[in-house]
Amino acid sequence: NGTGTTNYINIIGNNTIIAQKAVSTVFDDNTWHYMGIIVKKNQIEIIIDATTTVIDFNAYFFSCGGTNSVTNSGKGFGSINNYGFIGQMHTVTLYAYNLLSSDISTLSYCDDQWTLLEPITEFRGSTILTVNTTIPPIGLKFSLLSCVKQIPNNKGYIFVNSPTTTSTTECISFLVDGSTNTIQFNFNQNSVQSTITSDSTLPLIFDDYSYHRIGITIGSSSVNFYLDGVKVGSSKSIFGVTGDTLICDPGVMYLGNSYNSNFYLNGGLGQVNLYGHELTSLEVAAMGGCPNEYILLEPITEYDGSTSFTDVLDLIPQLGTSISLTSCIKQNLNDQGAIISNYNSISQPCFEIVSDGLNNQLIFTTTTSTSTEVLFSDPSNTINIADNTWKQVAIVIVQNSITFYVNGTQYGSTKQLSSSFTQLCSSGFANIGKRSTNNYFSGFLKSVILYGYPLNSSEIYDLSDCDAQTIYILLPGPSYFPGTNSTTVTPLVPQTSSTNGLSFSACVKQTPDSVGYIFINTNLTSDYICLAVYLNGPGIAHIQAIFEDTSGNTITISSNSNLRIDDGLWHQIDISINENSLVFFVDGVQYGTSQSLSSVVSTCSNGNSTVGSWWTESTGGFIGYLKNVIMYTVWKTASTIDTSQCQNPTPTPTATQTPTPTATATPTATATATATATATATATATATATATATATPTATRTPT
Repeated sequence: NGTGTTNYINIIGNNTIIAQKAVSTVFDDNTWHYMGIIVKKNQIEIIIDATTTVIDFNAYFFSCGGTNSVTNSGKGFGSINNYGFIGQMHTVTLYAYNLLSSDISTLSYCDDQWTLLEPITEFRGSTILTVNTTIPPIGLKFSLLSCVKQIPNNKGYIFVNSPTTTSTTECISFLVDGSTNTIQFNFNQNSVQSTITSDSTLPLIFDDYSYHRIGITIGSSSVNFYLDGVKVGSSKSIFGVTGDTLICDPGVMYLGNSYNSNFYLNGGLGQVNLYGHELTSLEVAAMGGCPNEYILLEPITEYDGSTSFTDVLDLIPQLGTSISLTSCIKQNLNDQGAIISNYNSISQPCFEIVSDGLNNQLIFTTTTSTSTEVLFSDPSNTINIADNTWKQVAIVIVQNSITFYVNGTQYGSTKQLSSSFTQLCSSGFANIGKRSTNNYFSGFLKSVILYGYPLNSSEIYDLSDCDAQTIYILLPGPSYFPGTNSTTVTPLVPQTSSTNGLSFSACVKQTPDSVGYIFINTNLTSDYICLAVYLNGPGIAHIQAIFEDTSGNTITISSNSNLRIDDGLWHQIDISINENSLVFFVDGVQYGTSQSLSSVVSTCSNGNSTVGSWWTESTGGFIGYLKNVIMYTVWKTASTIDTSQCQNPTPTPTATQTPTPTATATPTATATATATATATATATATATATATATATPTATRTPT
């Protein structure tokens, strides 16, 4: 009962209100709340958003049964037939047993967030996208957040809600105007169109080719606008709103423009979310800005300097006039090779970055439809770019200024383009390790990252330790292995040894009584085993680490626990190796005792690695599932092993009621005696009673 200033819960029996209780939670506010009702003997518990209210009275409850019973949601019967619910409900569930109040909290999922568009999508000034997501007619309080990219001075719609596909009316809409640096909220009430405009976002701008998070929150009497989590200007009042909703029901939704407008968004949209409540300023601030970082290459990848390169499959969005790029490189001596080349759909380059080890400098090239400009960093006498060790190179572009960095330190003076850097190719492509004129890179690359904004010198320095990587994901998975195939590991496992610490981890679900290799690392000619991990299901030695010593002798170290892991369930296997010992772990718990080492264990430098089989695939194939196969260049202990990603699904229990039988036994004792009696109850429950007495005691136990 939401009428009046206080919210009540009414208990109705025999078509009459037999109890009424005021609750502290205001639930008639057009936002979602979860409610649980626990009916007990002479008592009812009502839980609303984790707040419990108890109603006590002398009555018993039971549900109507039989073929003539009827159940309604949202409407009563007989004399209470007019008590019709107004609002929305979902997941109305009846349980034939008592839940705990904590159970109700875990069952609640009254979410009122709708994702209208998730991935970054380009809008070219002529695109309109119809949203297929169905939403209910949400109340007068709601919010919209979206990542928006605009070209300068563009005026375009983010979101439009109209009654029909051919309607010229907008129930609500949101628009960004780059020419005035303002955000607009439009709504229609009683055939009157109203517009509420934010204050100017200056000095912040959003029409700069970069993604920004635009937020609009609508309350009962005001509208607030946000840019990258920061409130824009003052709150704006909203007048003339009547009824229960502004959203068209059912209506249609558009992104990028409306059916009857020429205000097309020119740029991009992503992460467009509609909320059925007014977000607080803290909630908006917590979401911050939009991601403007694009990982073009992450794992260690080797390039031969003549034919190999990586074709980046994801389209690179058109960013602004100020961008950054960082990369970890391990370049062969005197090599001149491209780190990255960005080009358009007809293979015309937009920009390229080359590491010139022969002249010890970095080269930046930008190309437009009319000209090509090349800038060279100053050669360094103290840092050798191409010396076969890991280094970080970075380039920061701020309009027409280009600054080069190596290992977090500025590399020479800042260079100037003759005109402002235009931008990346719109929805362009990229090659890693190769440029348009076939300057192939010779060596290793990893962590090639493009940023849609200029990094500052401290941020570059924080990223500069390229050799500090300790985790190498060999197989994210999950993948099924039938015993006859394997997966070649693309990222090369770095050479690391037990002298500095070495660990291996894998999540396995092994077919019972099977055997097989889950990982093997050999040299390039595959005639020397650096490290292999083998699971032996039927035997006692269930995990084996295999390697060769410096004399070529094969050494096998087996776990000495008799706990079976080939039970068809997920288990996480960890092997930690230091210079003196090797320790096995299963599910984060040490598996047997520590094993002594008499030889150094190390992975092969730039060797071959396979997952799921012996390298020839002719023998020792693993049968089952593998995921999260990871190599660490550190010594892992029980306290640092994380098993959260290798859990078995928790089955949903079937709730039953257990009767409570009472067993009474009357033993006879004189002096100090111990009497024992056994009674069997109806539900096959057995109780044993023990009593000590000096007369004739009666011992009573209630079995569970």
